[in-house]
Amino acid sequence: MVLKTGTRSQLWAKLDEENRPYSICPHYDGDSRTKVLLSQRLKYNNRPLDGRYLAWVNPNSNTPGLGGLPGDYTIIFECPDYAYCNFMEVPCVTTVQLTAAAKDISIFNSKEEYREYANKVCPIGSVMTAGTTGAATPAYLPDAYICAEVLQTQVFENPYTHYYFQWALVQAGAAQFDVCVDAAILEIPMVAGGVVAGNFHISGRIVLE
Repeated sequence: MVLKTGTRSQLWAKLDEENRPYSICPHYDGDSRTKVLLSQRLKYNNRPLDGRYLAWVNPNSNTPGLGGLPGDYTIIFECPDYAYCNFMEVPCVTTVQLTAAAKDISIFNSKEEYREYANKVCPIGSVMTAGTTGAATPAYLPDAYICAEVLQTQVFENPYTHYYFQWALVQAGAAQFDVCVDAAILEIPMVAGGVVAGNFHISGRIVLE
């Protein structure tokens, strides 16, 4: 069951056998599109509606375990409609829409400002995850450190809570993310042409078109 708003933000409620919600998964139905190799389904409990994917971004023709890496790097994402995609054979190459919810974030008004920043962690366009070689962390956590260029951005008011958040479509190498930031943690607003860097929770949905 999903609650949608006019801002494209979503709350996915997962129901147990007695139709009682046991988990709420936030997501943003955004414009990001990233080609990936879904290499593994990740189950972290015995509930059929819960699951994550391990995916290689920007896949190539290499076969996992035989020679070179099959993509640029791996990323793990929570899938709010995981059970709906059980019909798909994994591994497979597909397109996903990825949402990055900010846990902490630094904002820069331009690429030049970021390049001059003394405490930068990585270059613009980087995505750093625990599974850099295809091996996930034991907890299979859907988290990543992202440093990306802002392509578009807009501020929204959630019509149910009346709290504000800022959305941005960002580009990090071959990957795109719909970044969502609670206005309460924004020191300055994100701007198109600027840079964001920080730790994010990643959720994603497979684009079935």
